[in-house]
Amino acid sequence: TVKVNGKPLDGAKRGEYFAIRRRWSANDKIELSFDMTTHLLKANPAVADDRGRVAFQRGPVVFCMEHLDQPNQSDDKDLTRYRVNIAAKTTSQFDPHLLDGVIALEHPGYIGSAHPNLYYSSATAEKAQESPTTVKLIPYYAWANRDPAAMQVWIPYERT
Repeated sequence: TVKVNGKPLDGAKRGEYFAIRRRWSANDKIELSFDMTTHLLKANPAVADDRGRVAFQRGPVVFCMEHLDQPNQSDDKDLTRYRVNIAAKTTSQFDPHLLDGVIALEHPGYIGSAHPNLYYSSATAEKAQESPTTVKLIPYYAWANRDPAAMQVWIPYERT
């Protein structure tokens, strides 16, 4: 929704620009209200690198995961071991100490065991072991503001 000086304006539509044409005065105030529900987005299937992956969006903000925030992350900065459960619920919470105060998301997922070698198992071997974990996500605009870190926006939900 859009309001100017407390009065609602009609015609605002999700995903579209909304032009406000009027004579502006000093101290005019525009208020925007967005649906801040978290949505998991799948990429167009033509984007091969993002098949089997989702991105997290809360309102107009896209989120990402940095290895610094993951509870089971080692120093090797390997995010390839993570996978999210797309049937699970995402929670959000304001963290005043993280990056000078941001909303962070948490979502249930899994972490697989580390793979020390390029070719780590037989093609007929069982799947790699996974343990439950919680993936923490920060707003995309806030990444790379701490120590050097691995980051990803498109997070696997299935093993490919």
